[in-house]
Amino acid sequence: MRPVFAWPALGVLVGIAVPVAVIFLVLGIFRIVQRQAEKAVRSPDYWKQVPDGTGPAEEQDAADETEERDGARGRPGDDR
Repeated sequence: MRPVFAWPALGVLVGIAVPVAVIFLVLGIFRIVQRQAEKAVRSPDYWKQVPDGTGPAEEQDAADETEERDGARGRPGDDR
């Protein structure tokens, strides 16, 4: 007597179930990361942070002010 369960059917089932499971796993990871990002942005500590003034714009402004100040009277040893 032959068994009712056939091995080729199991292969088809696994061939469909594994990619679907991987897709759901990836979507679940995206959801977790999104929730963590939303929680971080909405936390009170986030809004209490103050820029430290070391960004590229602040550094360029400071360099421009130094050039203007030193350019008017010249730097020692500057042979312009």
